[in-house]
Amino acid sequence: MVDLATAREQLRSHHLSHLFIQVLGWSAPRAFTDRITSLGQCCVPIAERDRSSGVQTAWQVVLPEKTRFTPTLRAQLYAAICTHETLTAEVVNTSADAADDTAGEAAKNSPLLIIVAAQKTQSLWCSSAFESALYVVSQPMALWDYRLQRLAAGGGLFPTVEPEPQGCDRFEQLLTQLSEGVNGIEDIVHKRTYAALTLRRLMLIQQIQQKGWLAGDTWYLQSRFSAFIQRGERVFFKSCLQPLYQSLSLPEIERPIALQTTIGKVPFLGSLFDTHWLEAAYADISIEDTALEEGLGWLSEQASADGFNPWMGGALAYWLARSVGGTGARKVSSRAVGDRILDALIQQRLEQTLSSSLQKSSSQVELLADNSKAQTLNDRLFNADARLCRRLIQEILPALRVLDPACGSGDLLVAFHQRLTEIFSILTGYIQQTQDAQLKIWRSGLVDMPEDLSLIHI
Repeated sequence: MVDLATAREQLRSHHLSHLFIQVLGWSAPRAFTDRITSLGQCCVPIAERDRSSGVQTAWQVVLPEKTRFTPTLRAQLYAAICTHETLTAEVVNTSADAADDTAGEAAKNSPLLIIVAAQKTQSLWCSSAFESALYVVSQPMALWDYRLQRLAAGGGLFPTVEPEPQGCDRFEQLLTQLSEGVNGIEDIVHKRTYAALTLRRLMLIQQIQQKGWLAGDTWYLQSRFSAFIQRGERVFFKSCLQPLYQSLSLPEIERPIALQTTIGKVPFLGSLFDTHWLEAAYADISIEDTALEEGLGWLSEQASADGFNPWMGGALAYWLARSVGGTGARKVSSRAVGDRILDALIQQRLEQTLSSSLQKSSSQVELLADNSKAQTLNDRLFNADARLCRRLIQEILPALRVLDPACGSGDLLVAFHQRLTEIFSILTGYIQQTQDAQLKIWRSGLVDMPEDLSLIHI
């Protein structure tokens, strides 16, 4: 377990060597004197760790007072480190647009470059030549808590795309067992469809019970199933699950008193728990207790390993995609795709507003557009000032709209939500550091960001 209080303090102070070695469990670099001087910057190895396919090193660059950060500087520093580590061109040139597993494998042990501002008020953590995460002192720490936990647990800055192969096999077996345990439906396809629906419902219930939103019991389903079996009763589905579904599908004011007495106080979720067309077509659906027991055991395993937390991994979206009939063999993470799409949209609107407000000549606008091709949104935010924060908060972000009519499991929409949460978190950090009156007014009207952002509605 990571001592998050200490980790936060070390990150806030940018005592990164201590953070990695003393808190996150990395090792001291084998050669502390092995520095790289490139473009007038001093790149220092601060920690390393052994991974299954090699050694990964964390490097730190503290920018001198008068050095302005640019995308070109970032790219050249990263290339210099990769060259020093004699990494292959495949690793150096791995981009966020890579659409196959080879690129992902090549990037596993690519260096982690941390570029720290001279004032140590922000730092850019580069996991490849193109992918980065920005930390700003005073920003809400929930997202960075998850990153620090991943780095301590052997992961990277960003969640993995999908579970291990054995996890996929287990999921398929579980889906088959549930399907075979469905009674009251004769059609095999309909049985499997209802089994998949049951899994989706149980996954959402597992998430909300972990919040304590089901009678304050973080193991609500498992506790009731255990008590049910101990009493020698049968057909948990009809006795407990169906009434729970009904309660979750109705606003509290519309729930029958008998239902409220049986189930207790639960949130109104609707949609997923409304009467499904299969439930309308087959009046006597039931699921065998043995099949449900397997399902509840799997849920417990996932919960214990934080498998349903989209901030820690991509498993939730993966399981959902499998349950709606997808192959699950995604070559690119939805997070990476979502970040690129959203960042490109925000960058485009920034260029439009900048070119309009500054009344640049056509040649200046063209030059600005050319430079922006290499500049990521994180690059721009690294140099953010009050003017840029105001433009994002007052003009661009409030006007953003995302429509995904064929959303499938919704993992791309979740990725958009995560990126927007991160952007607002970064801006909040900058606002804490500025005395700009307009930004202070905006900040004062916010409800503080929750420390736990793990629940994403399915």
